[in-house]
Amino acid sequence: MKLNLAELTALQSWRIVGAAFLFAWSTNDLPAVFAWPAGVGDIVVGLMAPAAAITVALKLSGWRQAAWGVVIAGMSDFILVVSIGLFARDGLPLHLTGHISTHAMGILPYGLFPTFLVPAFIILHILAIVRLRAS
Repeated sequence: MKLNLAELTALQSWRIVGAAFLFAWSTNDLPAVFAWPAGVGDIVVGLMAPAAAITVALKLSGWRQAAWGVVIAGMSDFILVVSIGLFARDGLPLHLTGHISTHAMGILPYGLFPTFLVPAFIILHILAIVRLRAS
């Protein structure tokens, strides 16, 4: 099955599930230093994607910029959040002694984000870049 650029862009709408990071923060499962950028970044990309996908599908003015916007925002979010997540682990610079760590990201259900969802969305971004370069 070959997905077109509009479909690849629309699939980024699922990033809205990143709101789970804010829930995890509210239940003291994840620290604010990680949960807020992760949750807000995913929500923003998830909300950008449908409008961008429609713009791409209809080839409206600025459709390439809309698609690139989702790719750049999405990949930037991943780079930022993965970096924060790594440095917010126990004993590292962003982990505050006596506070919550990102340990929950290693167990279910949150473990699905770094092990499955992030790689899947990165693959979708790479495929979108390939389609954009070919168009």
